[in-house]
Amino acid sequence: MDDVTFDLEIHVGGCFVEEPTIQYVGGSVRLLTEIDPDKLSYFEIQDLCHLVGAPKEHSRYKYLILDGDLQHDLRDIETDTDVVNMTNLHKAWYAEKIIIYTDIDVEPLAVEYPDAGGVADGGVGGDAGGVADGIGGHAGGDVSGDAARVEIELDSDDDEDDENDDGSDDEEDVEDVDIDARDEEQNVEGDDDDDDDWLNEGLEGDGFGDDVFAAQNSAPQGSAPNTNSESSNAPHTAPESSNAPHTAPESSNAPHTDPEWAEPALEDDLVSMDGSDDEQVPEQVEFNAKSDMRNVVLKKEMKFPNAKVFRAALREYAIKKPIDIKFKLNEKTKISVHCKNECGWRCYASQISGELTFQIKTLTGDCTCPKSFKNSQATSAYVAKRSKRKAKDLINGDEQLQYGVLRDYAQMITTVDKVSRVILQTEMAEETSQPKFKRMYFRFNAQKVGFLGGCRPFIGLDGCHIKHRFGGQILSATAKDANDNIFPVAMAVVEQETRESWIWFLEIFADDIGRPEELQLVFISDRQKGLIPAIETLFPTVEHRYCVKHIYNNFKVDHKGLELKDALWRCAAATTVREFERCMQYIRDLDEKAYEYLANIAPAQWTRSHFTPRALTDCLVNNLSESFNAMILKSRDKPILAMLEWIRVRLMTRLYTKREGIQKYAGKLCPSIQDRLEKLKVESKAFSATPAGSFLYEVGSQYERHVVDLVKKTCSCRSWDLNGIPCKHAITAIYTNIETPEDYTHPCYFKETYMEIYKEVLPPMPGQSEWVETGQPAPLTPHIYKPPGRPPKQRKRASDEPRNPYKASRQNRPVRCGKCKKEGHNSRGCKAGITGETPWQRRQRLQREKAAREGVPAPRSAPQPAPQPAPQPPSQQPTQTYNMMSATQPSSSQQGNQPRPSHKRAGWFSSSQPEFHTPRETWDTLPSSSQPSHASGSTGGVRTRGQLAAQRPPKMNPVGGKRKE
Repeated sequence: MDDVTFDLEIHVGGCFVEEPTIQYVGGSVRLLTEIDPDKLSYFEIQDLCHLVGAPKEHSRYKYLILDGDLQHDLRDIETDTDVVNMTNLHKAWYAEKIIIYTDIDVEPLAVEYPDAGGVADGGVGGDAGGVADGIGGHAGGDVSGDAARVEIELDSDDDEDDENDDGSDDEEDVEDVDIDARDEEQNVEGDDDDDDDWLNEGLEGDGFGDDVFAAQNSAPQGSAPNTNSESSNAPHTAPESSNAPHTAPESSNAPHTDPEWAEPALEDDLVSMDGSDDEQVPEQVEFNAKSDMRNVVLKKEMKFPNAKVFRAALREYAIKKPIDIKFKLNEKTKISVHCKNECGWRCYASQISGELTFQIKTLTGDCTCPKSFKNSQATSAYVAKRSKRKAKDLINGDEQLQYGVLRDYAQMITTVDKVSRVILQTEMAEETSQPKFKRMYFRFNAQKVGFLGGCRPFIGLDGCHIKHRFGGQILSATAKDANDNIFPVAMAVVEQETRESWIWFLEIFADDIGRPEELQLVFISDRQKGLIPAIETLFPTVEHRYCVKHIYNNFKVDHKGLELKDALWRCAAATTVREFERCMQYIRDLDEKAYEYLANIAPAQWTRSHFTPRALTDCLVNNLSESFNAMILKSRDKPILAMLEWIRVRLMTRLYTKREGIQKYAGKLCPSIQDRLEKLKVESKAFSATPAGSFLYEVGSQYERHVVDLVKKTCSCRSWDLNGIPCKHAITAIYTNIETPEDYTHPCYFKETYMEIYKEVLPPMPGQSEWVETGQPAPLTPHIYKPPGRPPKQRKRASDEPRNPYKASRQNRPVRCGKCKKEGHNSRGCKAGITGETPWQRRQRLQREKAAREGVPAPRSAPQPAPQPAPQPPSQQPTQTYNMMSATQPSSSQQGNQPRPSHKRAGWFSSSQPEFHTPRETWDTLPSSSQPSHASGSTGGVRTRGQLAAQRPPKMNPVGGKRKE
């Protein structure tokens, strides 16, 4: 039975009808001989049936049990299991032939000829639409209609098969016309999103749909297919007693089509044009993952880049329909799925041979299963991902479209906030081209009123990156309020943080808020390369401080060490010039180059000892801008409009929260300032004040002494002068004068000042549907600036930042060898293995060194064991090799007379750090006690090559002759 073969008798081209028993009507019979059952599968059956004329799409396959009848003994072939059962059954009965029937699984297009009162003959009822009497009443009407339609198509197939018996597949042309039209018909009824896909296919002129129907059904001009849901399941049929296939009447007296009724059916005519020309090649659609994934439409011969994209598209398609699919094959090169409910829907795709393209080869039937809310493809990950995407789209909208409404957004801001200022700058490549977004500056009225009403003249300037697709930078100007919190003054969205963008921002800022020279503003920044020349160009006389944190980040690259770090911060925190000079001298004693680096920076830009007191702050770092960047961090990955709206709402709620919170506070000073003053009161207990008259006091302790003037509100330590808060020395003098320190605090820290800052309301704004359209050209997306080189994958770490936060770093530590325990090299570069020491000698030396370090007597040396012949130290190498090495290396006396090379030492290395590693003497420079002597017979405990040769037994002749002496 292993070599058994079968003949396949395939009935193709007909269909099953009930008259009253099941019969197979029409078609032809083909015979295939010597078919190996072990090689049969569902796809093999499909290919064999297609070879004899059955279409691959919309076909069903059944086999007949041996000596059975069509009424009871037909079995479906739907899976490979069905094929195995079929072959095993025929093997068991020793059958020589298997009978297979093919049938079409879809309903054909129905053609009707309606008139005002319905069709006159044929028993048509009086319902609107002219539906024939008895259609859909029982199975016979449906089946006869199917048989009629299929037989008409396959008659031409048979003719073509007779002309193409060489195995060509030209018979697929007619089938493609019917199948494609049927697929498109269902798409028109159930999905209107694909109009663009079929609207451009084969439009040749008026009446082309009539020609198609006339070629197949001999329909008269002006006929149209019926789209009624009740009558589209079957065409007009002959009287029920007739078994002949139905064809459309050829009478020229066919009723005229009502224009109003035929108007909705125009789409079907357009669809039916696809494939009407026998010589037209079917269009192979390529799937675009970016544009087609949200509305997936699968078609036969559609191409995909790979199996992964096809699986994703198949999942979207199955969930949208919905179809509860089951994978029959799920491999890298081929995928086959079908409906779990076995309704006949099936899709098979595989990789095209010779190219990296995945193509749908089979797409049969339409899923007729009732809708279910349970789908195996709608996994939790899919639902979460889709929900996240929809939520983002709902909240943020499209990134590109948001740039187009920025003009309307700016107009709406100035409408609801009359005194606010918004500037939108665009650029155009040509005069006739559409403008592109470049920069945008905005400042609300509440920000300007609050800054000029109570904030100190101190502005932090900085920029931060925008993280959405088009990139950019946010430039900001941030001030301090009465509670030492940040107060955003203005901001701008620019393309890059460059000199030009900073000049543009600062010019608008000066024109909007006021000239910095007139307001006596003080700027602080992080020494950005574009910002420094911009301030020097626009405001050369304005004080510009540098963030000490950024100074230290650059300083520590070449000047490492905690001692230098502490010394730098002591210099920055020094409040008097004399103290600053002492700290700088201390750095000079540590490292001359570090001192030169700091001396090149003007002291007025980084140390308190040279700060002007008009800013009323001794801030050393640019925490103002860093705090603002952290506040808007969540918005920086959103599209441009969503980002600006997030920042606006955040500012609006922040101003409201501050304004409402201060109403509940009862103190004179703001809370943070009061807490700071309380700490200074505790520190003042260590000082005593001696009055000198005219509110002058000498305040001192056993370590320091200062002069306090309560009238001028100054102290010789300059801390009170810089920030307006009494220092610990002034508090001692104030208590001596029987007063409270709160009365001597600068008014910029009062509660009334805080309320003045936040008194203005940032007005709310209506939604986008109520925005006023400006009518100006909508700006396009900005140019994307990409830095040169490959984008970094990891964040740039600081020079002293550990690479592993969970492990102590070995950076900047001296290297110690694991073998000889000396510094300056590791075990791989250790020279101890070539010094001529035996392992025993090395252990003895290490023991002596350990005893010397611990101050204990060295252990007595045990007798030296006899050395092993291998491995040999250099002193035991062959004489010829030893002589060659001796000739190329200097002797110990010559080497001792040569000067040692001096290593250049960096100036920042302190005397406490270890010396550089000095290479230990090699085997030819050892002392005479351990150096091998070749002049005399004594080897000093090390055997020479001659002594070892004398002890070895004589060698045998390799040929097997006499022994060598």
